[in-house]
Amino acid sequence: MSISKSDAEPVDLLARPSNSVPDTGRLKRAIVRGLALGLLIGAVTGLGQLALEHLRPVPPLPVLGSVPSFQLTDQGGHSFGSADLAGHPWVAGFIFTSCTDTCPLITARMASLARKHPSLRLVSFTVDPARDGPAKLLDYGRKAGADFARWSFLTGPVETIRTLVTHGFKLTMLGGDPKAGEGDVVHDERLVLVDGAGHIRGYYDGDADGAARLDRDAARLLKGS
Repeated sequence: MSISKSDAEPVDLLARPSNSVPDTGRLKRAIVRGLALGLLIGAVTGLGQLALEHLRPVPPLPVLGSVPSFQLTDQGGHSFGSADLAGHPWVAGFIFTSCTDTCPLITARMASLARKHPSLRLVSFTVDPARDGPAKLLDYGRKAGADFARWSFLTGPVETIRTLVTHGFKLTMLGGDPKAGEGDVVHDERLVLVDGAGHIRGYYDGDADGAARLDRDAARLLKGS
């Protein structure tokens, strides 16, 4: 008895034979292509975000106050004041020559700034002016390797400096006046960044983060931003 074509069971041409082996090579290639495409999309997205960050304007440094005009005496015995700093970004630090703990660190940070930014002005104010006259400051500056054309060490009457430090820079200064029976000097260890118009643009602690921020912000001011 013969079986006609119409009676035969339909054949599934797409069915894989039961004993066939999956094409693992093709599967691996598909996975690799998918991963590569994902990485490419991620890279393009990341580059786009970086480009947007680069194009986004950086906000200016804040104005935190203004340094009042002042006239003091530098390490050479010459009159030196705020007018000599007009138009130049500068950094203020507060030290006294007999200090053996924090002041050498402050001065070392100032010296580092001087090396990194040749056009930056530096001013070290003594907070023990009754004992730190021009000769002592001159010797102190020489030991620090200061270029006195850019780095000035200032002294003056105790009350004049105290008023400038506490009311002008808004920092701490206690003691330092033997005539008033005052004992040890207590002062702020932060450095202060000032722009060419006398505006205070930042206060910086003595840790690594503070040093990095000051270095970055000083560079911005020197570039006019």
